[in-house]
Amino acid sequence: MKRLVLLIASTIISTCSTEENKTVIVDKEIEDVFKRYVQYWSDSNYDKITEEVYASTMAVYLQDSTIILNSKVEVKNYLISTFDELERNNYGFSKRNKWNYFRKEKNIAYIEMHYTRFLKDSSVMPPKDRYSAYVLTKEEDKFKISALIPFTSVAK
Repeated sequence: MKRLVLLIASTIISTCSTEENKTVIVDKEIEDVFKRYVQYWSDSNYDKITEEVYASTMAVYLQDSTIILNSKVEVKNYLISTFDELERNNYGFSKRNKWNYFRKEKNIAYIEMHYTRFLKDSSVMPPKDRYSAYVLTKEEDKFKISALIPFTSVAK
């Protein structure tokens, strides 16, 4: 866990000095994880996210608290609750806009993603530019999201 915190801290600090218009290149393995993730999220498919995208132990670092999900059951319950709130807010789908930062070394990766959420009528679900950071770790020889840092609300 200390390595994870150090990686996150060093990445956030180094991100502050990157150029705003710099194109970030993400390797195919990680890109594929996020293609599935955004599609499954748009489909509200918590089963696929639980099985294929999120690690079975995962941390969600919110602005005022941290949620540790210690099993697939806890991950699934967190997602069900999140999608219930999204449904109440008339959520339709999400679209990835751009990568802000990417770093991968062996079995750990850190990535920052900007995205937009849309309502069921295809209008933007404010704020238009949402932003989250993710830590991915290898689990059974596949990268999975083991930490999520949402800088904007997940379900509102």
